[in-house]
Amino acid sequence: MSLPDKRVSTSDTPRSAAQRSEQTNVAKQQRSGSSAAAKQSGTSEGPLGGPLDRTQITAPPLEAKSRLNRRNAWSRRKKSSEFLTCLSVEKANGFFQPPRPASCSWALMQGVSIRRKAAFPAFYSGTERCASIWACPVCSTGIRAGRSAEVQQAVEGHQAAGGDLVFFTGTVRHRKTDGLETTLEGVLGAWSSLVKTAAWKRKKKKWGISGYIRAIEVTYGKHGFHPHVHALLFLDKSLTEEELEEFKQWLFGYWIEAVGKAGARTPTEQGLNFQRVDKKGRVLAQYLSKVQAEKAWTVGAEMTRTDFKKGRHKDSLVPFQFLDDDSPLSEEQRGKLWREYYTVTKGRRAITWSQGLKDRYVVEEQSDEEILDGEKIQSDLLWSTTSAAYREMLKQGAHLGAVCLEHAECGEFEKLERILPRMVNDKGKNIA
Repeated sequence: MSLPDKRVSTSDTPRSAAQRSEQTNVAKQQRSGSSAAAKQSGTSEGPLGGPLDRTQITAPPLEAKSRLNRRNAWSRRKKSSEFLTCLSVEKANGFFQPPRPASCSWALMQGVSIRRKAAFPAFYSGTERCASIWACPVCSTGIRAGRSAEVQQAVEGHQAAGGDLVFFTGTVRHRKTDGLETTLEGVLGAWSSLVKTAAWKRKKKKWGISGYIRAIEVTYGKHGFHPHVHALLFLDKSLTEEELEEFKQWLFGYWIEAVGKAGARTPTEQGLNFQRVDKKGRVLAQYLSKVQAEKAWTVGAEMTRTDFKKGRHKDSLVPFQFLDDDSPLSEEQRGKLWREYYTVTKGRRAITWSQGLKDRYVVEEQSDEEILDGEKIQSDLLWSTTSAAYREMLKQGAHLGAVCLEHAECGEFEKLERILPRMVNDKGKNIA
C-alpha cells in the first residue's frame, strides 16, 4: 500500500505522549472533584507579599517510582559536577568556567522559586540549566521525554495511515583498548555510508522506505564502550514475513559492509537487531534493561529514553551508572570514563530525522532548550526562597533538591519550610 506523499493534517495527527498524559491527569482530577476546588480562587499567583491560593494547584503528585528516579538524578548530577570540575577553563578575568553540566542547578539570581505546570513535574526557576541530553541526569529526563513523544507521534500517524515500521540496531566490534571516540566514529561513519549510497536509494524504492529516525546509544561493559545506532525505518507498504526476512538479510549484509568502509571492525549478525514494530507501536528491548518491568515498550521510548535504562548484565552499564556510588567500578575509574563520555559526546546530535519526516507528521521543530522551556509556560508559582537558602539546602544533600519538589507537588508546605525556608519581602511577608 502506498502512502500519500504529503503532510498529515493536524486533525488526524495523534496527540503527543505529553499531551495525552496532561489531559488524562486533568480528566482524573475533574472526576474526583478536585477541579471544583480549583475554581474557588481567581489567580494562582498573587502580588508580592500576597497569599497564594493553592486550591488552584490541582495536579497530582508523581508516582513513587518517578520520585525515586528524580532523587537519583539529582544525586547523579552532583557526582557528575564533581567529576567534571577538573575540566574547567580559566577565563581572562581569572575565574574558572566549568563545563555546563557541572554548573547545572546553580542559582542565577537572588531568589529561586518552585513552579509547576498542570500535571507536569515541578521545577525550579531562577537556576542554571545545561540542557545536555547526553551528560545531565536531570535535564536529559525532560528532553528525552519530549523526544520520545515526538517519535511516538510520528509512529502512530504512520501506522494510522497504513504504513509499516522496522526497528534496526547496528554496532561495531570493539576491544577494551578502543576509546569511545574511535568506536562512535565507526558507528556514525557506517550509518552515513549506509544511507548515502546509490544501493540504499535503490532499496528504498523496493522496500518503500520513505524516512527514518536515527538515535545513538552508548553502553559500557567488559570490552569497553559499546556505541550502537538505533534506526526506525518508515515503510510506505506492509511487508510479508518473507519480504521482511529478505529485507533483514540485505540490511545486515549491507551494514557489515558499511562498517568495513568506515574503517571499523565488522560485527557478526548476532550483534545486530531487526524487528517489526507491532501495531501498538512497541518493540522488544535488546541491549538494555528498563526501569519498567515490561519486556516491550514503545519504540519512541526505546529510541530515546536512555535515562530510564540500566545495563542488562552486572558487567554492563549505561553511562549514568558511572555516577552511582554502588557501581562495580572504582571512583577513579568512573570519573575517568565519565569525562571521556562527556568529552566525546559533547555537541553531537543524539537523535536525527530524515529530511521532511517531521513536517509530514506535523512534529514541531524544537531545540533541547525549547523542550525544557515548554514546562515554564503558564506554570503556577508554588514556593519562593532565597538563593542562599537554596544553596545551603543542596549542601546538605543533592537529593534534597528533589525532595523539596516532592513536598511542593504534594502540598506539604510545612515540611518544605523546614528544608527550604520561604522568602519574605521587605515588609516581613511571605512571597508565595
